[in-house]
Amino acid sequence: MNRLFWLFLTLLVATAYHRSEHFDDAWFAEQAYWLVRDGRVRSEFFRGLNGWEKQLFVFHKGFIYFGAALQGLLGFSLPVGKAVGAFWTVVGGLAIWWQVRWLGLATRWVYLALLVYVANGMLIEYAFVNRPEPMYATLGFISFLLLVRGRTAGAGLLAGLAVLTHLNGLCFVLAGLGWLGWQQRGNALRPALRFGLTAAVGSSLYLADALRANQLPMLWAQFTNDPATSHMTTLFDKLLISSKLHELLFHSEEEATMSALVVGVLVLTYWPWPRTRPEQVDGAAALASTGQYLLLLLLAFVLITKSNTDYYYLIFLPVICIWITQCVAGWSATGTSPIVARWRLYGLGLLLGVYLLTGAYKTIITMQSNRRQPDVVQKNARLASLIQQPGTRIIAPLDFFYDQQEHYRIHGLSYYHLLNQKAYGGQMTVDQFFHLAEADSAVAVISDYGRDFSYPIKKDAPARVGHYRRVYQDEWNAVYIRKGIKN
Repeated sequence: MNRLFWLFLTLLVATAYHRSEHFDDAWFAEQAYWLVRDGRVRSEFFRGLNGWEKQLFVFHKGFIYFGAALQGLLGFSLPVGKAVGAFWTVVGGLAIWWQVRWLGLATRWVYLALLVYVANGMLIEYAFVNRPEPMYATLGFISFLLLVRGRTAGAGLLAGLAVLTHLNGLCFVLAGLGWLGWQQRGNALRPALRFGLTAAVGSSLYLADALRANQLPMLWAQFTNDPATSHMTTLFDKLLISSKLHELLFHSEEEATMSALVVGVLVLTYWPWPRTRPEQVDGAAALASTGQYLLLLLLAFVLITKSNTDYYYLIFLPVICIWITQCVAGWSATGTSPIVARWRLYGLGLLLGVYLLTGAYKTIITMQSNRRQPDVVQKNARLASLIQQPGTRIIAPLDFFYDQQEHYRIHGLSYYHLLNQKAYGGQMTVDQFFHLAEADSAVAVISDYGRDFSYPIKKDAPARVGHYRRVYQDEWNAVYIRKGIKN
């Protein structure tokens, strides 16, 4: 296992080279940028949406605060932004190592747990993305590690900080409370209170900025009108989303092979049914403890989730790595027949082989994507040279942020995507878009052909629309400049 681990760790690190920008990289970098510059989180990208240009009160707070500290120190470049996710990915791996060692398992099982971690397709895709999943998944996982060590106050605080990082972190609060009740039953009241109180302290920091600005009503208004939850307005909408958990577990080959590995290991651990009882597996109590928490975490996610987006799978990944390792390490129970042992070995080899092949495939296509994408700083400099009107307002893709934020007032193209969906039913025309651009006093518009959004500026859009003329076009972008009007 150790050689496979080092191989996939090398492959994972290799995907960081010339890593192409993800849609969310600049989105969250801009929020951190304004926090460093103005002392409050806001967004010029989405000026006109829920008062975001004045101050944001609903955002991934712990994540943005951490990102602001790191990027404020090292600079707002794409690699530094990606280092935010990478840092917490490393911490998550160290936490897995810590837990396997604490369980007293042999070194080969440490490598198995870490191999499952670094070869995961979702981790390969999002380890170097400026998103909060690695951070709150790691905080929540360490909360569980403290729980099983009896440190309920510290576990609650970390679960609360996971909520501060992303509201999905509430999964870890609910799972922790449920786990304490399941494990300790009649004696759960005191530890549950300790856990719950410290979790409340950590998560209550979410209100700190709104309380300081005396803007709790604005926080509520932004929360209830957030575009991320606009699709979920009734209880039926919530139940419909919760009923589609399979879309998360089997969304693509990355999630499907991980889910298959979990189900396969579960069957192999307690096979042959019904003769194998849970207590016949080595480390049965510790294995049951991890399994209970994983089940509760999944149920908590179903209860609170607003969507089944693929990267939410990372919430469960560290716990899954530990659970799988405990299962496989426990297969050496006394009394296991040679036939069962052999089939377990064959089954694990097949499941793990498919899983690793999927991880290797994900690595290859990620590297290919990195090579195909242009360098974002060079691309932005080329586009800016066509505009040459620093200080003016332009409409541009979010990644135009990098190296251009200080030179232009950027209104994000994504704002118009949201406006298109909300006000135009996804049917905004090119003429309507450029009319809005002129009303926004935008001297230039940069289209984005590389994103799967319904922007009205397609590659076959006219070269001249109203007062705007196209002066440049390639496979990634087009630049329209407003002519004949004083700015």
